[in-house]
Amino acid sequence: MYVLSKMYPHITEDSLVLFVNRKYTSNEDKVRAYSTWIALNVHYDMERFKDFSYMKLMNFRNASDLSQNADTVFRRRTAVCEGFSKLMNKLCAASGIPSFMVVGYTRMPDADEVVTDILHAWNAVKVDSTWQLIDITWSNGYVHPVKGYVHRFSDKYFMTKPEVFVNDHWPLDAMWQLQEHPVSRRHFFKPDSAETPGPVYYFNDSIRRYIAQTEDGRRYMDFEHYHANEPGNTSYVQTLDIMVNNEAAEHLMSASLYYEEFVEFYNKTLSKQMTAANLKKGKVMLEEARTYNNKAIEALKHKKAYTAQYQAIFADMIKSTETNNKTISDGMSYLNSMQKQLKASKGK
Repeated sequence: MYVLSKMYPHITEDSLVLFVNRKYTSNEDKVRAYSTWIALNVHYDMERFKDFSYMKLMNFRNASDLSQNADTVFRRRTAVCEGFSKLMNKLCAASGIPSFMVVGYTRMPDADEVVTDILHAWNAVKVDSTWQLIDITWSNGYVHPVKGYVHRFSDKYFMTKPEVFVNDHWPLDAMWQLQEHPVSRRHFFKPDSAETPGPVYYFNDSIRRYIAQTEDGRRYMDFEHYHANEPGNTSYVQTLDIMVNNEAAEHLMSASLYYEEFVEFYNKTLSKQMTAANLKKGKVMLEEARTYNNKAIEALKHKKAYTAQYQAIFADMIKSTETNNKTISDGMSYLNSMQKQLKASKGK
């Protein structure tokens, strides 16, 4: 039997990781130890699930809050599916094992109905050289639409074969099906419908590209893939546009702050003491402003706007970046000319 908190009532995250890393040598055993410990010792938070069920009436299908972060879940020992998945990610990371939360639709056990009004979360974990699928929430039990929470520990959803797992778990991102011929949304919702296999899908290549991204890049890629799988769901394109808008706006704010710092420095110091050191300092401020302004340009031009609203917003922001770059270039030209004059005066 794998490590249980009943044996260690005051166990911490660090001590759990230390115990697992010392006791087990194979990654599969470590993954099983973590998933078993979470399934047996983190209780399903029915009150939070009811809150999410209420929130779904207001279209918060992807509800999330700070109560589901890994540290909070470990401390409180309660979570919904998101918290189970995030805690698994953190524990696996502490053992050097790649693990990601996967989001999608599920077909409830003992029922043919697909749940569409609130999303479920599970894990894709790389054990040695192979990606595996684990649903820790359903290993402990599950929420039935009529019966409520059903507590029933099982390893049915531990490293289940992808072709079996997809019978009741359909990820919004096709690569997490881990299949060369992913099951379509239509076929998942209607298993009796005809399914013509498409071209081979190289999911391992997609996952490698995904891992190579920054955390923000992976989140953007998530929603790109969600949109590709469900093009009729407008919430995904809205999220993509908001992400680009926020990224560009953050860079523009940084550029503005550096330029304002330069103006203040020029008025208070540089205009009165046109020294080589002060000129160099002023140029550094302008270069920082230019760097962040160019980051905003890159975000706006390399990622398209999906909605008409943000097409107009991005166009206005691009105009602002062009104006900013001209202002920065004018300031830099002025400092360069002052620098030449200063060198010339010292040469006389």
